[in-house]
Amino acid sequence: MRKIVLFSVIVLMAIAVLEPVTLAAIPEIVTYQGQLNDGDGDPVDGEHGVTIYLFDEVTGGVLLWQEEQTVAFSSGLFTVQLGTVTENPLDLLFDQQYWLGIAIDGGAELQPRIPLTSAPQAFRAKYVDQISLGNIQEFWQLAQSIPDFDGDGHDKIWMDGDDCDDLNPFVYPGADEYCDGIDNDCNGIIDDNTVDCPEGMICSSLQCIIPDYDGDGWPNDQDCDDYNPFIYPGAPELCDGLDNDCNDVIDDNVIDCPPGMICDSGIGQCVYVDMDEDGYTSDVDCDDNNPNVYPGAPEYCNGIDDDCNGTIDDNVIDCPSGAECINGACSYVDMDNDGYYSDVDCDDNNPDVYPGAYELCDGLDNDCNGFIDDADYDLDGYNVCDDCDDSDPSINPGTPEICDGFDNNCDGNIDDVDEDGDGFYACTEDCDDNDPNVHPQAPEICGDSIDNNCDGNIDEGCP
Repeated sequence: MRKIVLFSVIVLMAIAVLEPVTLAAIPEIVTYQGQLNDGDGDPVDGEHGVTIYLFDEVTGGVLLWQEEQTVAFSSGLFTVQLGTVTENPLDLLFDQQYWLGIAIDGGAELQPRIPLTSAPQAFRAKYVDQISLGNIQEFWQLAQSIPDFDGDGHDKIWMDGDDCDDLNPFVYPGADEYCDGIDNDCNGIIDDNTVDCPEGMICSSLQCIIPDYDGDGWPNDQDCDDYNPFIYPGAPELCDGLDNDCNDVIDDNVIDCPPGMICDSGIGQCVYVDMDEDGYTSDVDCDDNNPNVYPGAPEYCNGIDDDCNGTIDDNVIDCPSGAECINGACSYVDMDNDGYYSDVDCDDNNPDVYPGAYELCDGLDNDCNGFIDDADYDLDGYNVCDDCDDSDPSINPGTPEICDGFDNNCDGNIDDVDEDGDGFYACTEDCDDNDPNVHPQAPEICGDSIDNNCDGNIDEGCP
């Protein structure tokens, strides 16, 4: 059997037969109208067995009357007339508040019960389906002439009283307010603070419902703050000092704090923190979960930007001399492609410097022996910077200059022999470099049998 749910109910009262008007007149038939939906929210159609009950309390109480009828439903709407089954006449006195219950197809009684507002002397035309009175005009005049016609202790308003409905003995200032579409307590508001709706429910359209005050789609019994439309189960958690998602934890897993910040639930604000306690907060610490990473930290060869300068493994302190940090590991390389790795190459950025290289006079340790410009390849006792030809041991600063077309003494001049110091070289000009008086500019002396001026003639011009 499909689950039946009571959607809305309207209670109407009809008096089938009343003899000449008396204040003790009691309705014999009550018309009950309502709408039923099944558990899926679809209106019920077709014929169904309906059991109607009358109780003296909204819950529990004494069953005063019941009747079973077969009722036709159309789009969920139905109408039944209580008291039409002759075997069970509706013979209650209607001198108190009654509560109407209903069950469908032998099922359990639907909740909540509906207050059945009826007054024996409070006949109102808007509740009547059928009227058969001997003298309706006389009845109405009587009702208008009595200050407290319904006998509830409150006179009509136009007779200096305060009863907002003097045809109903259950409507007066201070009366219990029920979920029945009537202003029972005459405070000008219909169905407010009703006594028949269970705690946590309110009256809406003649039904007791769980309210959703903030309109966020979550009823009051599930919404941890039903006056804030941004607070409900599953709502995005914000850093605002509130439990937005109703998980009983304030400001957890917030979505509005930028990276590097956390939510301080005490103040409801996103703040920078020093998670790794290295003395630097997350706004400047490039990895606030690692206490060894912070601005100015020593840079190690580990694939991490330890000093937060934006460059990984630059100027590392833990690679041995000659090693380079490559992919987070110290490695030896041959940067200058001279055939020697940086662990032995004393300058791996200069292809002319490596172990065994030819030592040049260039201010560098070309051969990586720890000495600069120290080579003496001809073993003549003079290094490459002093020896003008370090491949010839006969040429060095200490070798005498001879006429052979070389700079034997490395003074920068070739064949500059001037043994007699007369300013003329023996290899090219001075025909006798042992006599300072013999040279190309000396005067020729007659009778000394010497070519004094080195012109190839002896005593030329003499008598």
